[in-house]
Formats: sequence, C-alpha cells, structure tokens
Amino acid sequence: MKTLYQSAIVKRISLLIFLSLLTIAFISSNTAAKANSPATGLAATVKNLKLGFGNYIIGSILTSDQVVAAQSNLQEKAYEGTYKFKDNDTFVVAEKSSNMVLAVYQNQENVDREQMKKIIAILMTNFGEPTTMAHDKLVYWAYKKEGKIPEEMYNDSKKTGKLDVVATVKMNSTMEIFGDISPEENADSQEAAVTESVAGTVYTLISSQPLLESFLQQQE
Repeated sequence: MKTLYQSAIVKRISLLIFLSLLTIAFISSNTAAKANSPATGLAATVKNLKLGFGNYIIGSILTSDQVVAAQSNLQEKAYEGTYKFKDNDTFVVAEKSSNMVLAVYQNQENVDREQMKKIIAILMTNFGEPTTMAHDKLVYWAYKKEGKIPEEMYNDSKKTGKLDVVATVKMNSTMEIFGDISPEENADSQEAAVTESVAGTVYTLISSQPLLESFLQQQE
C-alpha cells in the first residue's frame, strides 16, 4: 500500500516538473521571439522614421506580394544572408530570414542639369532641408530616433562627438549638384554652355548603419 502511494506521489511530481518545464520553455521562446522580432527594438525605431522610396521603407517587412515580385527581379552580388531586387528605378536589399528591408537605393546615370534639379527637388520634398552638404557633390540627411537632425545640431556634434545617428539618406553625384552656371554669369559663354551640358551619375542610398551592423553580427 505504501509502495503504491509513493509511486503515485512520484508520478504526480514528475508530471508537475514536466508541466513546469513546458511553461518555462514556452515563456522563454516567446521572450526570445519578441527580442529577435524585426517589429521590435532597433528595427521598429528605424521603421518609424518612414524612410525609403515608395512602399519600400527601411526596417519594414516586405509584403507577400512584394516578396513574390522580388523573385522575378533578383539582382546579382547580394551579400550573404540577403537578397537584392529591382523595382523600376529602386534597388532593395532585404534580409532573407525575415524579409526585412535593410537598405534601398537608386542609381541614375547620364543625369543632366535639369534632371539634377528635379532629383534634388524630389528629395527635398520627401525629406526636407538636408542636414549637411559636402563639396557640392554630397547631400546628407541624418536622423536620430526622434526624427531628422538639424544642421546646427549636426555641426555641434562634431565638436562634442555625441550624436546617435540611427539612419541616413545620402545623395552622391559625380557632378556639382547646385553648381548652375549661366552664360551671363560667365565671361566665356561657350565654356558655360559646355559646363551646362555635362552629364553625371547620381547615387542615392537610404540605410541604417546600426541596423546593418546588427544584421552583420547575427551572421557571425
């Protein structure tokens, strides 16, 4: 009788331990899933800035339709763990495991002066006044988690070294962006006309350095 009673107690304890382990495993897996979910943490912060081209926003997850369309437009030379595809003029780099958008860019060639004006006008309409410029061939919009960083704050940060940049929009050009020379402003009108006819390449990249670094760490 005593043996049967002890056996029943042991079985009950074993069952309780098993159920407890299941509960702990369930809680742990849920916690891990939330911690690694692209919809939380850094990815969510980046996504909330709503930076991108069209419906491709860095930090966001591609829709099922976008994933299907991507398979028909895959590009070569994608980094390990990612895939790259093209949608009209926009290139999208996404993480394979989650379909999260890591970066988007556009590469426009043979851009003349009038096209350059349109490109910069569109960018300023979408992102506002640039944070900074360099050599009239780079326009730069920098963002912290609260939003775009003003030029004054950016310049001050160069002295203090304290500024957490979460994401950037960078436009690079092989020709001067705002260097619009007219014949009237140049003694040699012929030289000015040649300057105006020069075409260049414009490369615009929208990305998050912290998000890219986080992705690379996961690949190690």
